[in-house]
Amino acid sequence: MALFQPELGKNCATCNFWTGSRKTNDIHSGVRAETNCCGECMQAKYKGLRRFATNSCLKWRRWNALAS
Repeated sequence: MALFQPELGKNCATCNFWTGSRKTNDIHSGVRAETNCCGECMQAKYKGLRRFATNSCLKWRRWNALAS
């Protein structure tokens, strides 16, 4: 399981629009997810597209479960 942090890259794992399996770390500053994990994007432009945790795009928004 990999740790994704929004300050280091705007990956799908840390995006509010991504539906893949993930959990925040203990202090809610990052996300733990499998790098090969897939989920659907729910952002209007990409809605329904299968995306890996490692993917990124310009429509990224910080996952609400993460601390600001």
